[in-house]
Amino acid sequence: ILFHSCKIELESCGLTAQCCEALSSALSSEHSHLTELLLDNNNLENSGVHLLCKGLRNKICKLETLR
Repeated sequence: ILFHSCKIELESCGLTAQCCEALSSALSSEHSHLTELLLDNNNLENSGVHLLCKGLRNKICKLETLR
């Protein structure tokens, strides 16, 4: 069995809460192979984290590491 995985490094790149809606959508996409997402040192605020949690709660989400 071959498993595809994907790591995206978005540290310190100026992401804000508005960016989190697109990230949440990607997390819950059946076509996503995203297993590691690095978001250190961005200003996501509580509202952005709330949006990310929406994607993480989806059963389709394959993410294993979030930092």
